[in-house]
Amino acid sequence: MQPLAEAVSVGAPDFQPANSVAPRKKSHIKEFPLAEAEQAAPSSDGQDLLDPTKGLPENFPHEAFPAHIRNIAEQLASVYQAPICVAEMSLVAAFSAAVGKSAVVVRAVRDLATMLNLFVVIVAERGTCKSVVGAKATAPISAFSDKLVEEHREKIAGCKTEAVVLKKETAKLEGEIAKAGPTLRSELLGRLSDKNKRLADLEGGLSREVTAIVSDITGEALVRRLEDNNETLFSYNAEAGVVVSVAAGKYRDGKADLDPYLCGYSGDPLRTNRIDRGAVVVKQPCITLLWLMQGIVALDLVGNRDTIPRGFSARTLFFDSGARREYDNRKDESFTLAEEWATLINLQLLRRKISVQPKEIVCSPEAREVFAKFHDEGVDLERRYCPDLVGEFSRQRENAVKIAGLFALVEDRGEICAELAERATEVVRWVGYNYLTLIQSERQRRLKKDMERIVEILGECGGRINLGALAQYHGIKREKVEALLAVYPGTFVLKKVPQPSGKAGRPSELLCMAGLSAAEATGDKIEKIEKISGGGAAA
Repeated sequence: MQPLAEAVSVGAPDFQPANSVAPRKKSHIKEFPLAEAEQAAPSSDGQDLLDPTKGLPENFPHEAFPAHIRNIAEQLASVYQAPICVAEMSLVAAFSAAVGKSAVVVRAVRDLATMLNLFVVIVAERGTCKSVVGAKATAPISAFSDKLVEEHREKIAGCKTEAVVLKKETAKLEGEIAKAGPTLRSELLGRLSDKNKRLADLEGGLSREVTAIVSDITGEALVRRLEDNNETLFSYNAEAGVVVSVAAGKYRDGKADLDPYLCGYSGDPLRTNRIDRGAVVVKQPCITLLWLMQGIVALDLVGNRDTIPRGFSARTLFFDSGARREYDNRKDESFTLAEEWATLINLQLLRRKISVQPKEIVCSPEAREVFAKFHDEGVDLERRYCPDLVGEFSRQRENAVKIAGLFALVEDRGEICAELAERATEVVRWVGYNYLTLIQSERQRRLKKDMERIVEILGECGGRINLGALAQYHGIKREKVEALLAVYPGTFVLKKVPQPSGKAGRPSELLCMAGLSAAEATGDKIEKIEKISGGGAAA
């Protein structure tokens, strides 16, 4: 199968895919909001917003990473002939999972504290050693999880023995209470209550499923595993086809099962209610995610109706590695830095185990300004070239803050300086531009579908419709209309029609088919356009 970047790269001749070297065939529709990129205006800080080289795999900002991680990633990439971006981002995701809630960045964005958990989704085709690299990167956490499970089994054995004894003791107490007088009865009831409480605690512990890693799991089960494991989990999958299908709604009639992930990224409270199982409340979930997948799975993920609109993709560092199968280099190499990597991870796991309060990494004023400019850069990009992706860049600053915090921990710093912030934003910027290429065909498909729907609506409404009616009766809001106007300027026109003489109010805004005359756009009587439903105009 061809690399994903080539498979999805129809359109936008100035925005080249990650691996393409041959010129691409131009789409029959306007290249979404990227058409103006040939004359791309610089952003507020003078940078070209749509420089297509920013997301190329060969331009991955390897030097931005801490030296410790760089060295391990270089050996992983060399031994297993994998792209450096796969090795480095897998290592950072695993390190993020080890940190969990044990550290936060403060003063990066107002008074908010930012957890250091990342969502990383890497696209690499089969036969490119992505699963091997992922296994090496996550091996220390897998060992930690196995140890947790073994310790829990030993604890369960003791709990079961104690529970058996308690049940016999409570049965005996119940018999004594039935025969006791008022004074003794009160004392015995107190003892019975204490034993029942202890028994409930033991039975609760017996039902726990202790782990540090989850894989193919439903949203409801994920919430329960969070409750069982101090609200912190690592979602890791080296072949993420099944977990993507579950998240996309395999067991929910196509309705995406994303809520636990959305809340687990930012630490927002989670609650599930089931009549047969009771309520589960997770106050501050922390999920770190590393999914590696083939291109065909990535297309399913970005093509899901909820992935982009619900904000899952905005939270995710989602990129195409450009990995291809390579000729064997005949080198007799081994990954010799596994112990060094395990030491780094285990130090964070130990801190996580013993910490009462999270370690605070302070963001300097200079670094805060770097992050603020990066946020503004995303706003510029969205407004100028991606109006169909409202909010898709809203988490870029947050991801940059998270990465800067992780870099600070690796380099044993207590503060994020401007230089560290610049390095972190460089990584997130690269991912963002790579992601824009990755979702290119999906954007075109969605835009074309929206355009055809509006054309159909306009055909039923005499070629024009009030924007308010379009939102009220068809669920198409102004933001989507403005995106389509940018993409299809020759198809639609937005016109303002003044109210009839003597009638108060703002001018009506009408979406019209291009080429409609002024008389046709306004109609003989302005009242006819006050309410227009899918069935046509209503007086």
